[in-house]
Parts: sequence; structure tokens; C-alpha cells
Amino acid sequence: WVVLKALWLLITFQVPISQIGGPVATVSLIVTSAQASIINLFILVPLISANLAMFNLLPFPALDGAQMVFTGVEWVRKKPINQKVQGIINMCGLIFLLSFVVIVDILHFVLR
Repeated sequence: WVVLKALWLLITFQVPISQIGGPVATVSLIVTSAQASIINLFILVPLISANLAMFNLLPFPALDGAQMVFTGVEWVRKKPINQKVQGIINMCGLIFLLSFVVIVDILHFVLR
């Protein structure tokens, strides 16, 4: 439930950008937690895993949630989506997602 609540807070823009981080911030948090106590690490790792699982299910291109949407559209239309169109949509989504992650990581450390 903590993961769903955090996702809701992100979607509704109730979390400041300085609180959001990408892979670099995640590794930094893991290192800090592990240095403080190994128990913190055992609490943090499942939370990160659950967050990644929920994020991956979002219906955004290049994520598994988008593949579920494509499958649903194919099921309703009774014919497959053009693979080139699907590839272009996923490529654009991936480029946007990777750009967003880099920007968020930079802002996380600048605004801190």
C-alpha cells in the first residue's frame, strides 16, 4: 500500500521534484542505508522492487503496461497493430523516459 500511495502522490504532483530521483539517486540511497544498518537495506530493497514493478505496469510506451494496452487494442480490433507503428511508439516512449530519468537525477542532486 505504501507503493500505491507514493504513486498516487507522484501522479497528483504532491511530491516535490527534489524528493524524486532516478537510478543514481537510488544507488546513493542504497549505499547510505547499507552503511547505516543492514536492516535498513533489508527494508529498502523490497520497496524498490515493488516500486519498479508498479512503475513497469504503467501504460506508458516502452513499459509492460503499454504492451498490455496494445494487446487490449488488438483484442478489440481483432487484428494486430502494425509492428512498425508499435516500434515507433515504443522508441519515442523510451527516449522520453530515459531523458526524463536523466533530468530528474540531475535535478535531484542540484535542488538538494
